[in-house]
Amino acid sequence: MRGIAKGVLLAALIGLAGCARHKEGVVADVGERAITEQELKGLAGKMPSLTKERLLWVLIDKEIMIQEAYDRGLDKDEGIRARMEGMKRIEMARLLKEELRRRMRIPEEEARRFYKERGLASLQEVKARHIMVRTKEEAEEILRALKDGADFAQLAKERSLDKVSAEQGGELGYWREGVVIGPTARKVFSMEVGECSEPFEDFQGKYHIIEVLDKHPIGFDGLKPTIVNRLKGEQINKVFREYIEAMKERLHLSTETKVVSWFVERCEELGGRLDGFSDEEKRKVIVRHGDQEALLGDYLGWLELMIKPSASRLSDSTWVARSVERFVVDCMVVPYAAHEEGIDQSEWLRSHLKKNLEGKMVTELKKQEVDRKVLTPEAVRAYYVSHKDRYYNPPRAVIRTVLLDSLKWAQEAYEKVRKGTEMADVAGDYPSFHNKYGSYGRFSLDLIEKTNHAEWAPYLDRVIKAKIGKVNRPVKLSFIKKGEFLSGYAIFDVVRREPEGFVPLETGWVRRDIERKLRVAERARIDALYEKWQAALRAKYEDKITIYPERLKSLELPESKRKPVF
Repeated sequence: MRGIAKGVLLAALIGLAGCARHKEGVVADVGERAITEQELKGLAGKMPSLTKERLLWVLIDKEIMIQEAYDRGLDKDEGIRARMEGMKRIEMARLLKEELRRRMRIPEEEARRFYKERGLASLQEVKARHIMVRTKEEAEEILRALKDGADFAQLAKERSLDKVSAEQGGELGYWREGVVIGPTARKVFSMEVGECSEPFEDFQGKYHIIEVLDKHPIGFDGLKPTIVNRLKGEQINKVFREYIEAMKERLHLSTETKVVSWFVERCEELGGRLDGFSDEEKRKVIVRHGDQEALLGDYLGWLELMIKPSASRLSDSTWVARSVERFVVDCMVVPYAAHEEGIDQSEWLRSHLKKNLEGKMVTELKKQEVDRKVLTPEAVRAYYVSHKDRYYNPPRAVIRTVLLDSLKWAQEAYEKVRKGTEMADVAGDYPSFHNKYGSYGRFSLDLIEKTNHAEWAPYLDRVIKAKIGKVNRPVKLSFIKKGEFLSGYAIFDVVRREPEGFVPLETGWVRRDIERKLRVAERARIDALYEKWQAALRAKYEDKITIYPERLKSLELPESKRKPVF
């Protein structure tokens, strides 16, 4: 394998070296794709231990895998295209929010009010320099030299381990109070101009001496950009929601509530399986927009791709209704708004999506050529059979609970639910539990003596005896959460009961868990297969690879520069 790769490298280095003069900034070509000096420098920053030649081959290998993936038509793979559509919608929503944020205007009086109310006038800006050494003894020796009149900048250049700041005489630039934090920052901000610190140790075991060169209040003008960004960040979600709601009104969207109700009942019948719907059922209209329609099949595909909901969620009519609203925004409102704003045609979005598409294509190609030769259906099933106890579920009940601080509130909530109000909506009428925890929850409760949900043990017997769908009167609960003793009152109903048994191998999380464990266990075999496949690809694309050795030889990679962390 290494012989093949070496032969490809030698062949690529021979012959067309002179062409580098005509390919400014290009160190190699792979077919029509040029690999530039800038790309090599960028990769060097991420993989500083590799040589220039090895870095170049990382980029070449990536490019030939991309070309191989295109040759196999993976850009047209339905699964990959569906994931790319989901990514496109996410990015369009993000870009929409960025555009709205850019348009926002924060009045100066609002920024000044924030500055005054938060007491920001006291914040200081400090310019400092330091010397970093390995031992306390060396730091003390340097401090004595400074006290005897030695030049701080010269000592920093000669002896500081922080080569980045040493070139500037040890200068760290200006630190802003509230931005640079930690014990060292507190020390610096407490020092006076001209003061030099005693040696102190950082968490990495290095010793520092710091001198403060300048210190002054930051002031409103200095903090204004930060304040404006902060206020925009606090307000953008509200602005975005209002924008989306206004767009929804313009589009005259209407949800078919009868279809949504039918969908919940059908999910109950199918046990929460999204693949059990017939083609005819998938053609049911779930949302209308003028003369356009969104079908149940569209919603099912979106659920599978974006959420992968549990069976318990699919039987919760409130959750389903909310997810349909999210589907409408994600798949109808955002694309329409992005088109109207011209975002869907932006060059950045096109380039970003192309890069991610190629990444997904390469991942799928690796799975086909390497992973699936090891993680075979037979290997996955054998692991499942030999480790089946890991995938055992005890008998369970899926319950919904409203947990409130007082018995009075719980009794009021019980009457509201009993008269037909949705439990989640009722919970929203009351404060959070102990002002810090959600008042409403839906989860599975193991119906065994030693339940994993110890806080619900006091009414485990009531859950076992409760009728499905009937709300139960308030019960007092006391339990410990995050080391804190809490007490309150709960009303609940049982959505369904699940018998004990083994989770099927076909269940998504089970298969993913097994493949993850097998991948770790078979790492050496997977690596060997990957190396063999990579060598074969290099040989296949040998005649398309041209390296310009003179340009590669003359290229200087940037040194890895990291500022010290105190």
